[in-house]
Amino acid sequence: MGAEHDAEITCDGVGTAIHDGGMCTTARDLARFGAMMLAGGEGAGRRVVPATWLRESWSVPPDIRDAFARSVFEPCLPGGWYRNKFWFVPRDHGDVLLCLGIHGQMLCVNPRTGTVAAKLSSWPDAQSPAMLHDTLRAFDAVGAALAGIAAGDPSRRHGPPGVVAGLSRGRIGGSRQ
Repeated sequence: MGAEHDAEITCDGVGTAIHDGGMCTTARDLARFGAMMLAGGEGAGRRVVPATWLRESWSVPPDIRDAFARSVFEPCLPGGWYRNKFWFVPRDHGDVLLCLGIHGQMLCVNPRTGTVAAKLSSWPDAQSPAMLHDTLRAFDAVGAALAGIAAGDPSRRHGPPGVVAGLSRGRIGGSRQ
């Protein structure tokens, strides 16, 4: 995907990657990962992840959404879902893909605004719903400004959750249809 540096993965005593944390990278390479996701799984001129897998990740079948609605995560990420290792949340400017780490580490990909935001940080608490939502509002505002979407634009929300702007029409993962 064109990373400048190798990422590091924390491993247990026998060398197995720890699946729930411990991945370290630079902010620039994290942003490159987000750009690769925005480009439908292509980075540095080559396919990195299958486009079909990425499209499946963005889709939200009723059983996935229903399970999330009953989970402990629904109050913090209302309307969201978790699929294929990513969090997804409906926002004013379309559904966004999130990679969330502890203490505020975050990647946000918004296909409608065409923006990627990578954030390294050190919140005082491992998780902070208030700080998460403040950050998402800031990402929304910057993305909308860069995309030229005016505040109060009636077309701000694009489709029901799981129908990402452009995704169902081929923007992510291939040519326009």
